[in-house]
Amino acid sequence: LFGNASSYTITPAFTTDPRFEERHRRHGLDRWYRVEFSEKSVDAFVNQSLRNPNIEIAEPVPIPVILEEPVYEMVNHFLSGLQNGSDADTLYHRQWHYENTGQTNGTPESDINLPEAWEITTGNPEVIVQVMDSGIKTSHPDLENMLWVNPNPDNSNGYEGDIHGWNFAQDNNDIEDHLGHGTHSSGTIAAESFNVTGVAGVAGGDGSGNGIRLMIARAFASGANGGFHNAFIYAADNGAVISSNSWGYNTVGFFPEIVENAIDYFIQNAGYDEDGNVTGPVAGGVAIFAAGNNNTTNLFYPAAYPPVLSVTGTNHRDEKSWYSNYGPHVDVSAPGGELRGPGNREGVYSTDSESRGMYSFRQGTSMAAPHVAGIAALIASDNPGIKNRDLIHRIMETTDDIYDINPNFESSLGTGRVNAFRALTEDVTPAAPLILLPGEDASVDEVSDVLLAWEASTYAESYEVFVSEDAEFNQIVFSASGISGLSLEPNNLEKFRTYYWGVRGINQIGNGPKSTSRFAIAGIASTEHDVNRPSKAQLHPNYPNPFNPSTLIRYTLPEVSSVRLEIFNIQGQRVAELVNGSRHAGDHTAMFSAAGLASGVYIARLQVSGANLSAASPVVLSQRMLLIK
Repeated sequence: LFGNASSYTITPAFTTDPRFEERHRRHGLDRWYRVEFSEKSVDAFVNQSLRNPNIEIAEPVPIPVILEEPVYEMVNHFLSGLQNGSDADTLYHRQWHYENTGQTNGTPESDINLPEAWEITTGNPEVIVQVMDSGIKTSHPDLENMLWVNPNPDNSNGYEGDIHGWNFAQDNNDIEDHLGHGTHSSGTIAAESFNVTGVAGVAGGDGSGNGIRLMIARAFASGANGGFHNAFIYAADNGAVISSNSWGYNTVGFFPEIVENAIDYFIQNAGYDEDGNVTGPVAGGVAIFAAGNNNTTNLFYPAAYPPVLSVTGTNHRDEKSWYSNYGPHVDVSAPGGELRGPGNREGVYSTDSESRGMYSFRQGTSMAAPHVAGIAALIASDNPGIKNRDLIHRIMETTDDIYDINPNFESSLGTGRVNAFRALTEDVTPAAPLILLPGEDASVDEVSDVLLAWEASTYAESYEVFVSEDAEFNQIVFSASGISGLSLEPNNLEKFRTYYWGVRGINQIGNGPKSTSRFAIAGIASTEHDVNRPSKAQLHPNYPNPFNPSTLIRYTLPEVSSVRLEIFNIQGQRVAELVNGSRHAGDHTAMFSAAGLASGVYIARLQVSGANLSAASPVVLSQRMLLIK
């Protein structure tokens, strides 16, 4: 690929977990490589690579930064006296961001309303939060009992000796924190609570050894930062369902595709096993990012990436922290604190390194994001099996409005400052349903082939569907409301047109946000984008899975092809033929109804041949499906 091979060192960019090798392949992780060289500039190499027809993406290895403003330490905090006769944490009174009584001359109740939330749940060890940061002080008395423990640290996942996580910056199992930043953010999420020691964590348990668990991804080490892409894959494959990230890229608009792909993998796969079954406390991953500390509306990634939860910072009066980034891309606000010099106590108080007295005040959106990660962990603890979209929606819908205090930042601080108690107790509108079919820029053969399908939104009582000829939904050609199912065949559509469609959930609280997509009939695509055409035929995971009695099977073709889609039982007997004929390039869907069939495993088998695919040697793809009655 690169001419003189001896000039380059080429290695796979992603570590392969043998348990999820097929899932990695489906997401294209096996196509990424890391190339090291010395004789030319990075830009020259990237430009050369992009001229190679065998290379789709080439980009420099990025170096992110920790998002934190200056630290003012307050030493010897660990030596403070106990509160008389109380099992409370001895330094809890300094955590105004949990319970603000005005102890720092701030505004009472400018906090996340945590004590009331603790009356409902303090966390569950089944919920694992990955902290991607500078590591953690594993022997810290407020953290040592809160670490995730890998049940099989024997290289079965591709990482030897990963007891509590992994050092992705240096590719070893040394996760010890020498900067204190990761220890501080970890403490906000899950410092052991009610243990008559130090501080409390948002989801640190009730003193009986419960509370959520922290999986450590050390990505910042002395002289080496990196491995972020592998860290997200590791989190999803090893049980984490929430990822807390207090870092970002310091160049406006810069977002490497390899990291974007890895975040997508985490969001889509965390909480699922290799067969697509929900096994974790959350169905899908929740990635939380600090918005940044440049006091600007500029887009810094990954926080500005729409699928993640972006967090800006507030002070002890619910004002935007002076340093915090803001803008329409921000989702929520949370306490990040403000420090005004040594001795000031208006920052966020949490665990820290030994050189800083084991506890310290820090400020930054780095301190804000862990509050949201802790609240997400409480919601997961109290709602096992919740979908990631519903969890995020619940956080955003139950914030406290702080715009009257911040009139100059209207629509720039998200939906408001997070409120843990409201997030656990209040009824909310339904989250935007996940669109299944047709996907963005899909194409179907005939009007009769159009099937609109979406994933259930947990809090929806019914759904409303719209089909329009314009993206703003001003030219509605079809609408339906009061829909109890998850699919619909619209009428009034015509061939050779591009349509936009949307769906939203409705309940007694009101209408939820709308999800939208675009599709074309008879292969006619939008003038803005062409139909998605992959390089090879793809058979996507069916939905739902497990199913009863019907499931949707989606496949994608790179060209006009002869297609045969069949269903077999586990004994190899064919029980259904869903497709047998020619199909155009693009996305296609078939529905399999197992009414009258017994519970068990079934196999979907897709056979494809086309102009560039030999009819004598067609592409054959298969996948397992589980029917449970």
